[in-house]
Amino acid sequence: MDILSQYLSAKRDLINQALDQCLPPATAEPRIIHECMRYSVQDGKRLRPTIVLAVAETLACPVERALPTAVAVELIHTHSLILDDLPGMDNDDCRRGRPATHDRFGEGIALLAADALLNLAIVLLGANHRLIGLPAETALDIIREVGENVGTNGMIGGQVADLTFSPAVDGASMLERIHLRKTANLFRLSARAASLVAGATEHQLAALSSYAENLGLAYQIIDDILDHAKSGNPIKGRPRAGPNFATAYGIPRAHALAEQLTREALRALSGFDATAETLRSLAKANLLRPA
Repeated sequence: MDILSQYLSAKRDLINQALDQCLPPATAEPRIIHECMRYSVQDGKRLRPTIVLAVAETLACPVERALPTAVAVELIHTHSLILDDLPGMDNDDCRRGRPATHDRFGEGIALLAADALLNLAIVLLGANHRLIGLPAETALDIIREVGENVGTNGMIGGQVADLTFSPAVDGASMLERIHLRKTANLFRLSARAASLVAGATEHQLAALSSYAENLGLAYQIIDDILDHAKSGNPIKGRPRAGPNFATAYGIPRAHALAEQLTREALRALSGFDATAETLRSLAKANLLRPA
């Protein structure tokens, strides 16, 4: 196992332990919603909360101080996945190799679980001033950024554009806007929230935001390329419906764009020393993800 894999495994274990501690027990009433919440967060790669922790480490902030924020980011991410999979959205019946939340629990409970996860994330972020001694105004700034990134200028706006996307009318720029809002925004939020917790300077905040946004879009492009490889392979499942970079651009052009975005992500880190090496490794590794 290489150094990055060891790092990701250790951080995933840490995040999973923290998730288990903050989620309500599955046996607590109402049981069905708590069971659904726990089911929905299982088996994730934990990339976004890992970015929170890696950015904190880059800024010499103890991991424990950033951990509640990392957990909140994963809850927000899971909230978005539940909604994305619904029949009225992307209509996916499988997530992380298991039945999607709405298939397992029904649409009503799935919707309530998504709301409950987002609510719990806000509770955690709101308690940051008490949990880690974060200044109250900084905790509020992070909560405000969550609202902006989840709202109509963020993930919700991206999902609206996804639902209304027409290849005959909308071009490549619309496709990029969709995934900047749906995917890259949460990467960017992960970096910004960690930076605020760590007390970053304005210059550091801007650089790390740029890094994460470029990485997030590159990540979505590679996802689309890998998803495209599922076409015609019943073992791997059906490819994602809706607009994606692989079908819109073709594989070579899409991969070239992912490489360009990765270079921009790495350039954003040029002002950081070896403490940012994990962030650099994450960007490079994204281009090499196996099918």
